[in-house]
Amino acid sequence: MSVSAIENGVRGLEGLHSFGPREDMPNSWIDRMKSTLGVGMRRDSYPPGQNSVDIREFERFLIGGLSKLRSNRVGVNLVGYFHSPTGMGESARSMSRTLLAGHVLREEIPLPTTSLGPWIKVEDLEQGKLLKSYDVANRINVIVANGDDFPHVRSRLPYAFWKGRKNIGFWVWETECLPQSHSDAQGLDEIWTPSEYSARAIRKAVKIPVKVIPHVLDFDEIDAAIADRLRFGISDDQIAYGFFFDCKSVVERKNPYGLLNAFRMAFGSGNKEVVLVLKAASAELAPVEHEQLKQAAQDLNVIWITEHLSRDDTLNLMKSLDVYVSLHRSEGFGLTCAEAMASGLPVVASNYSGNCEFMHEDNSFLIPVRVITTDRAFGPYPTGTRWGDPDLEAAAEAMRLLQQKARRSDLGGAGQKFVREQLNLEKIGSMCSAFLNTSTSVDG
Repeated sequence: MSVSAIENGVRGLEGLHSFGPREDMPNSWIDRMKSTLGVGMRRDSYPPGQNSVDIREFERFLIGGLSKLRSNRVGVNLVGYFHSPTGMGESARSMSRTLLAGHVLREEIPLPTTSLGPWIKVEDLEQGKLLKSYDVANRINVIVANGDDFPHVRSRLPYAFWKGRKNIGFWVWETECLPQSHSDAQGLDEIWTPSEYSARAIRKAVKIPVKVIPHVLDFDEIDAAIADRLRFGISDDQIAYGFFFDCKSVVERKNPYGLLNAFRMAFGSGNKEVVLVLKAASAELAPVEHEQLKQAAQDLNVIWITEHLSRDDTLNLMKSLDVYVSLHRSEGFGLTCAEAMASGLPVVASNYSGNCEFMHEDNSFLIPVRVITTDRAFGPYPTGTRWGDPDLEAAAEAMRLLQQKARRSDLGGAGQKFVREQLNLEKIGSMCSAFLNTSTSVDG
């Protein structure tokens, strides 16, 4: 809500006084004014058992909001899928941690989603505890919703939310060029994204500034994870290779078929000394693709994890691995690779796309790729999309080399050290705070 809007509201209340003494006003009028101005006055602030509010009380509320706005503080209304276990959900949570580390006041505003994390309590959902309003004093909005989703989100937020504020979108794109069909940035002043690779793709499609704010990792959360191989069916005498992916994120891009083939090249069929652990989220939403993957893995020693795991259990599973392998065709950032490195695991990954900004030859095994052009569409990625085709023989050789415990220890230690230096909260939080301090000049 802008300063002028609140001033108009106060003048409107003063006008009511001119018609004669009136000490209260109906709640229905309050609701209408709230709707018009975007004021976040909670209904439970109404006097119990009454159907009206003291007019002077509401006037003081408005003037208090005006005072907050005039302070021009650097505060953020952060909108995102905080309750979702998806990549964009983790992006929202990462941005919240970043703002906190940068000492930026923020109000989390959850977007509704049908994909709720297993940590969400049903009673909280039923009682509306997951819903929040924005803070009128915050002069900046950051909306963590991708380009294909942003127009829908924009239509659901009230006009007063946007007016008089700096509006920043946080987008992530995985291929070399953001399609025009996903580039509607109307209402945004700039876009943030977690990698320069993703930024280049977005800049090709939009006319507003695009800045890079890398994801941050919660190292306390990662350090608290405990390996539990028994729970996940991993034998102590096996070397466990693993990969986590979401079937909703387009199986062709995540490329688990390539990993299955590379694993077969490395260790042959039926080898019980090694095991491949595949965590396939949302498998129930892609039953045909999941069944095809299982058929392709019939001759291999594979453990499938398709249950919905909590965040803690997901990190416990990662800690139970010996090696993490991602033979992706493209990634906007490569969050699970970063988390695996922070956990101390050696990581084998495609030498292509966003992950290359924190992975190099000294801290990981990077697999050569050949950039190819698709001959048909895959999900949101149209025909003619360019992405990587990793060298499976090179991947197989890397996995064989990592059977040596000393190699795993050396590479895992190097990756852990680098990621914890580059993706730490304090460093990225300061960067974010600096960006925001240049973004506070907005129209009232």
